Amino acid sequence: MTALLNIDDPIFDLLENGKGTITESVVRRLNDRGYTTVGSIALIEEPLHVARKIGISQDMMVHLVHTAQYRSAMVIQRREPQWLPGYPIYFDIETDLKWNKIWLIGAVDAKEKKFYKFFANTWSDELSMLQEFNDFLKVRQNRPLQYYSCNGFDVRITQNACARWGQYDHAIFTQPEQDMCYELRKSYYLPTKNRKLKTMAKFLGYDMSLEDRDDYMDGKECAESYVRHASFGEPLDPNVFVYNENDVWMLPFVANRLAQRAIKQNIYVR
Repeated sequence: MTALLNIDDPIFDLLENGKGTITESVVRRLNDRGYTTVGSIALIEEPLHVARKIGISQDMMVHLVHTAQYRSAMVIQRREPQWLPGYPIYFDIETDLKWNKIWLIGAVDAKEKKFYKFFANTWSDELSMLQEFNDFLKVRQNRPLQYYSCNGFDVRITQNACARWGQYDHAIFTQPEQDMCYELRKSYYLPTKNRKLKTMAKFLGYDMSLEDRDDYMDGKECAESYVRHASFGEPLDPNVFVYNENDVWMLPFVANRLAQRAIKQNIYVR
């Protein structure tokens, strides 16, 4: 794995073993213009303009800026996130293995900074759980529902469940909603291997000690535990609730931490 660099390290350290597309001649030209450190390169706002000024290819300059940002683990804000107005309600659902029925909804009210749990102890309790969630939303009308799925999963599956029960007047159909995945991808550059919620949360400093526990459960294991509970009467592993709540709290953490940490920058490309 490529080693991370400090922003005060010299530009030459961007080269792997002193080799690469960035030559020593380019490094000298940059140094002559005052660009001497990794941080000074990473913060260049108009790399195409700098490339013309020092006489190197635009592609090389953009590559150098992006390499400096990645190697120094910077978070770059491409634009202001366009969040829906109002205190958000962050939420996450747990379903059966076919992503059809819902048995747990976790929600954090950003205004209250409080976690709420809605649970169906049996499959037949799904309707009453959805009704409780509806009551919760009714007193928070026009507050945006925010979740992270990259495909609208949480709202879409909840709407499908309500439709199956004939609950077409449920607030899930009218509440403003926003899949955070799309907005974060458009607004921030992160030097992470993927954009999974847990990957970003870990990179941004979220306490991941829960995932290191021997009894930690992932989403599939939670679903399997509930199916055994609902179908065969086995005791439900209480860690399913810990897993869900932890995932919900990651949502405001990632959004707030990005806003605090990101460096505002515009990278102009052809």
